[in-house]
Amino acid sequence: MRNAVSDPIHMESRMKSRAMTACLVGILYLSGLLSLVTGQNGNTQWTTEKSSHRPLVLRTADVRRVLSQTDISQMWKMDLKPILIERFSGSPGNYAVRQKSSGSKPDLSLRLIFFDGEEAFHYWSPYDSLYGSQHLAQKMENTPHPPNSESTNQLHGIDLLILLDLIGAANASFPNYFQNTIRWYNRLQAIERRLHNLGLLNNHSTETLYFASSLRARQVEDDHVPFLQRGVPVLHLIPSPFPNIWHTMDDNEENLDFSTINNINKIIQVFILEYLNI
Repeated sequence: MRNAVSDPIHMESRMKSRAMTACLVGILYLSGLLSLVTGQNGNTQWTTEKSSHRPLVLRTADVRRVLSQTDISQMWKMDLKPILIERFSGSPGNYAVRQKSSGSKPDLSLRLIFFDGEEAFHYWSPYDSLYGSQHLAQKMENTPHPPNSESTNQLHGIDLLILLDLIGAANASFPNYFQNTIRWYNRLQAIERRLHNLGLLNNHSTETLYFASSLRARQVEDDHVPFLQRGVPVLHLIPSPFPNIWHTMDDNEENLDFSTINNINKIIQVFILEYLNI
């Protein structure tokens, strides 16, 4: 997310109650929607910087150092399980999760959003679904950014919305869904191949790459839609086809594939560090 001033805006990702989906937060630690913020005070040039943003490329030694410090079991225990609690709006659990997820840099930031209310009450439709994300997208659209601006709002600050869903099954394949963010999809492809060649991925074959598709897949209705409709660039990381245990009683922690989780975590970590120029 891009800021025009040193007042970072909250970035968000969502987590459903299902284990297969909740895992996406565990693998990322700082994940979800990726938003970059670069300040240009006094004008609106900052709203166009996202189009020319260039990530750095980490040195091999830095990649090895960062990934050697990754412990999925510890991240699951320390970062995911503490937020798998009752957290309806205004509750102590909601406040605790917000405190745990807070943090920013003045000019460049990555933020978490956990969307609730995705499912329909009766039948899925544009009017009966995505309640949490629709509410937030509208709220951000109606909130000036920077404060008192008459021409820009919080949505203008989002560089790239990365929505992660159904991450945790073995042999997952993530196609590209949007042509206007294909350069970021290509970055994921390049990072996956690099980490494979460095021997840093577990039980990983180049014959079954996670990000191997050269074709754009049919769009999936998900929490990114209200943002996409308002012009926010989206990178949707959801496998196609869906895991075969999706929406079944077997969609639980016992059926998570931790090699996949560990590998995707490493790929996304490098992607984020390079995107944020850290």
